[in-house]
Amino acid sequence: MQDSIRARFSAAAPTYERHAVIQRRVAGRLTTFLDDIPQPDTILEAGCGSGLLTEMLMRVFPTARIDALDISEGMINEARGRIPDQSRIRWIVGDVRNFQTAGQYDLVVSSSSLHWAEPLIETLLSLRHSLAPKGILTAAIMLRGTLEELHSARRIIAPHKAPSAQLMYFHDMAETFKCAGFSIINRQEETYKAEYASAIEFLQCIHDQGLTGGPVSRSGTPLSRQELAALIDEYDMRYALGGGGVHASYNVGYFKACANNRIRHACKSRC
Repeated sequence: MQDSIRARFSAAAPTYERHAVIQRRVAGRLTTFLDDIPQPDTILEAGCGSGLLTEMLMRVFPTARIDALDISEGMINEARGRIPDQSRIRWIVGDVRNFQTAGQYDLVVSSSSLHWAEPLIETLLSLRHSLAPKGILTAAIMLRGTLEELHSARRIIAPHKAPSAQLMYFHDMAETFKCAGFSIINRQEETYKAEYASAIEFLQCIHDQGLTGGPVSRSGTPLSRQELAALIDEYDMRYALGGGGVHASYNVGYFKACANNRIRHACKSRC
């Protein structure tokens, strides 16, 4: 599963950022959750992608050292190319689920990434171990309702070919944080709408961002050409905007948390 996600994002790395309007907006919103955090010495960015948030973190915390981690070497190369000042960044190609480091971080940050790292409970446990005793974790994570228009049209056209997994609801995401031994300081849920010229353009955009890999996007059997054509027609008809084009929804959970000593081991199979 992770090999598929890694391959899709590496292939999409050169075209990811030109379509990352929502991801850029989400990263910017996430930085507002850092306003009251003292200047950290060390930051781990889990799932740095093309470096959108990395660049923002460098401005918000001008003296911090940043370890920018991503599963995709292609994304790391894109991020390295976009940020001229490399003096405070260490780029790391690796899987956040089993990432190990000799030290711990004052701040762990992740934007539009952790929903790909399944099972999430294992990912959060890994991040908790990376966090210094008084450290803070802040994350923006895509939730159930993201691209719901696409999933709804797909259920109509090919109900027997539903994706093999679904994103979490906001409440379930919060419970998973608690299961992993975090105390939530702040949490918010927000929904964003993006507009596209047509369903075809929308599908091309998410393809060029690498969002079509992994179990929340794919079923065991891909759509046939006939089904794909019917899906496009259904989307154009059902989600048309008054002035032309179509829309898509992105539902995001923002979490700010600190570690506690109460890991709920009984939750691991449920979360």
